[in-house]
Amino acid sequence: MSKRAALVPLLLLAGLIVAVVGATAALRLIGDGAFGPGGQTLTQANVQASLAQPTQKSTVPAGPSQPSGTHGSPSAVVSDNFTASGNVVIAACSSGQATLTSWIPAQGYGIDGLSHGPDAKAWVKFKSSSAELTVNVTCVGGRPSFTTSADDHHGGRGSGGSGN
Repeated sequence: MSKRAALVPLLLLAGLIVAVVGATAALRLIGDGAFGPGGQTLTQANVQASLAQPTQKSTVPAGPSQPSGTHGSPSAVVSDNFTASGNVVIAACSSGQATLTSWIPAQGYGIDGLSHGPDAKAWVKFKSSSAELTVNVTCVGGRPSFTTSADDHHGGRGSGGSGN
C-alpha cells in the first residue's frame, strides 16, 4: 500500500504538469490571432505609420507629396493627422469646413469636450490629472491646420490659464 500511496501523488503531479504545459502552448498559438497582438506595445512610430494610411473618407491622399490646389474641386476631402503630448487627432477639410474624423487620447488622458464639425473650426480637449490640451483644426489652403492651447493647472482650478 505504501507504493500505491506514493504513486498517486506522483501521477497527479505529472497530470498537472501536462495540463499546464498544454494550456500554455494553446494560449501561445491563439494569443496572436484571437486575442490581438499578444501583448505587444505599440511604439509612436507604429501609431504614426497606421495613421499615415488613408482612411475610407479621404478622396485625396493626405501627406506632403500632395501639392496644394491640385484637386480644385470644392468637394475634395483632404485629411491629415497631428500628435501633441501623445494625443492624436485626425482631421479632414472639405469645402473649407474642418471635421475631426478621429481622436485618440494618450495614456492618462481623457476627452473633456469636442466639436467635431464640419465647421470653420473643429476642436477636441484632452484632459489628464495635471493638464488640459486643446487641439484646434481649421482649413488653410484646403488642408487641415492644427494649433494647440494648453493649461497645466498651475494657476489653480477655474483660473482659465493661458494658452501657448
